[in-house]
Amino acid sequence: MPKKHALTKINEMRGFQLEPNLTVILPGKSQAPCPFCLEPEGPAPRSIAYWVRSFEVLLAEIPPIFRTVSISGGEPSISPAFGEVLSILAKYRAARRLKRIVLTTNGSVNALTKFLPRMGAALTHANVSRHAVDDAVNAGVFKTDKVATRTELSELIRGFRAQQLPVNLNCVYSTAHAFGQPLIHYDIPSLRAEAERFVRFASEVGASSVAFRHDHRDPHLD
Repeated sequence: MPKKHALTKINEMRGFQLEPNLTVILPGKSQAPCPFCLEPEGPAPRSIAYWVRSFEVLLAEIPPIFRTVSISGGEPSISPAFGEVLSILAKYRAARRLKRIVLTTNGSVNALTKFLPRMGAALTHANVSRHAVDDAVNAGVFKTDKVATRTELSELIRGFRAQQLPVNLNCVYSTAHAFGQPLIHYDIPSLRAEAERFVRFASEVGASSVAFRHDHRDPHLD
């Protein structure tokens, strides 16, 4: 293909290209020791002030094509840097430098509730991990009861929505487990029924969407 035509084709493809995402892992641990967590513990900087300053420098220097930022951890809401990160992101969002800012959280109720009044200015979406409808089964997947119950999740989502933040529930499954149960317990119709049950649950607690994510690293989720 002649160079001129190749460049024209590339420019056409750029019109369909999704914008790249910058994922920021906040310092600190997660309160949930779930085995499929991508980053169970964030970085250990020389100080939180140093990390925050580095974050500011990073945002100031990333190319303009980066307009989507994901905030993750550990559990970002219990990170000692979370409050300052919200303040910084609020400035970038107000300046229209960033158009999509997503918080990924496992639903640490007390921490999230504390910061909710500030999230509307800093974020555009929230992504909450939930892996089963029943509270006890969900806690078993997380391996802790320090995650939101159904009632707490509903209240939390109500708070997010009051800040004009749509909430997605993120449900992880593997080749061996889904919805907190071994896949040997399911045939295709019953698995579909359980997925539909989860979608109904998400709607009932006020979520705007659901994502089912296949974990490729740990087939057992145990």
